[in-house]
Amino acid sequence: MKTSIVLASIVAAMAATGAPSAAFAQAPAAPAASAQAAPTQAPPPTTNTEKKDDGWDVVIYPVLAYIPLAGININLPEAPPCTGCAPGVPTANGDTGLSGAAFADVRIEKGRFALEFNANYAGLKAERSTPLLNLSVKVINAGFTGGFRVAGALYAEGGAKYHELDITATILTFPAASWKPNVWRPVVGTTFRPALTKWLRLYSHLDYTGFGGDALSTVNGQARVEIRPIRHLALTAGYGFSHLVANGDIKNKPVHIDYTMHGPILGFGIPF
Repeated sequence: MKTSIVLASIVAAMAATGAPSAAFAQAPAAPAASAQAAPTQAPPPTTNTEKKDDGWDVVIYPVLAYIPLAGININLPEAPPCTGCAPGVPTANGDTGLSGAAFADVRIEKGRFALEFNANYAGLKAERSTPLLNLSVKVINAGFTGGFRVAGALYAEGGAKYHELDITATILTFPAASWKPNVWRPVVGTTFRPALTKWLRLYSHLDYTGFGGDALSTVNGQARVEIRPIRHLALTAGYGFSHLVANGDIKNKPVHIDYTMHGPILGFGIPF
């Protein structure tokens, strides 16, 4: 009888201690469940809008067809005395015809900064019967500018530009004169490039080279409208001009030339 009572007491004690242990063992399950539920209550991940619009605007213009109309004035050195030669320094002016042209441009914008590279070539010929003028001019310009957006879509820019001229001219009975200057010059300018709509943009630019009575100076400008019908294609059309004044010497005698080219610009670009 005593043995049975002892055994019953042990069983009761084990039952009494076992219930709390089970309850204690199951208690941590609640935090685990809440831990699993926590991620569902976290805020949704941020969108990748910033990655799609990272602030870069890069356009490569492999072809910008410049169809210039030009007028040229030229003052050549005085010819040596000869029978039938008119005295003094000969001068002449004429309208030119285009023998060839090419123009390319790359523009990169990021935040408030801009970088642009451009190059152009034009081959011009001018003739006039009174006085007799035969003129051949080949012009090569290439340069780069860096800019800072000062307000809205207006950039102030500065850089350097390379100018190369190959000029051969004959006036009246004077012998042909050739002049081939090539120089680097600092350039300052401004660009206004606002987006009018999602697919329509305006590009206008003006720059100047030549400081302190430099022997060569230029003023260049253009205004174009750019349409982007699809993501990686930009069609552009507008008008541009370029004015150059150069002074130099041929065999220690002065030569002066100035010309103004202006005309429509047509082309396409590849935006990135």
